[in-house]
Amino acid sequence: STQSRSSAASDVYKRQIVNSSPDIVFMLDREGRFTFINNKVDSVLGYKKRELLGKNYKSIINDEDAERARYVFKDNEHTSRTTRTIELHLKTQDDSRTSRYFEVTVFPIESSALGIKSVSNNGIKKLIGTYGTARDITERKEAEDFINFQAYHDLLTRLPNRALFKDRLNLAITHARRNTQSLAVMFLDLDRFKVVN
Repeated sequence: STQSRSSAASDVYKRQIVNSSPDIVFMLDREGRFTFINNKVDSVLGYKKRELLGKNYKSIINDEDAERARYVFKDNEHTSRTTRTIELHLKTQDDSRTSRYFEVTVFPIESSALGIKSVSNNGIKKLIGTYGTARDITERKEAEDFINFQAYHDLLTRLPNRALFKDRLNLAITHARRNTQSLAVMFLDLDRFKVVN
């Protein structure tokens, strides 16, 4: 009786830790359906937990990232059973909010991890699902994009600068050499441009 109360208190404590995590924490079954998701999904993406439980993870993956996500979440006997990390756009519940950028890390769950003795025919531990976390990196990605934009664009006109021109020219030269093609660069001079500027 005392032991069962202690175990129940421990379970409540663990649940609180998971739900107060700064990351979205989730579990998927073999078919990729949510079997668990913590409270963070509500504040970050606007979904209630009950809306996602039983649904496939694809329902919150941005369409442009669907193929990349499928590769990472794929869970069969032929995939490597290692931790995998990918950056993905996740959809928000409210269409007026923009999709957010996440670093998603997934871990395979094997039957032995839960004390289940089931193994596949060839003696390999059976994969029964996926556990993962999703960390919101939207601000970091926006900062990286802005720094990249500053490096290759004039901030006054927002036009590509000399550094971007050199980068694209080097790519074009390499491409032309590889395909044994000619390349022309046209230079235009604007009269009295300094006065206009």
